[in-house]
Amino acid sequence: DLQDYVAMLKTIRSRIQRLIENGASLTDVIAAKPTAEWDEATGDPALVVDRIYHSLLRNSGDDAG
Repeated sequence: DLQDYVAMLKTIRSRIQRLIENGASLTDVIAAKPTAEWDEATGDPALVVDRIYHSLLRNSGDDAG
C-alpha cells in the first residue's frame, strides 16, 4: 500500500543520508545495501539508490559523486 511504500522510501533515504554524512561514495552506498530488506519484493534497487544518492548530494550542495 502507499503508506508502506512511502515509509520504505523514507527509511532508505535516511540510511543513504547517514552513509553520505560518513563520506560514502555511490559505490559505497550500493555496497552497504540500504534496500536489502525490500530487494526480493521490489527487484534491482540500483535506480532508486542512485536517484536518492544524487538528490541528497544536490540538496546538500555537494556536487561530488
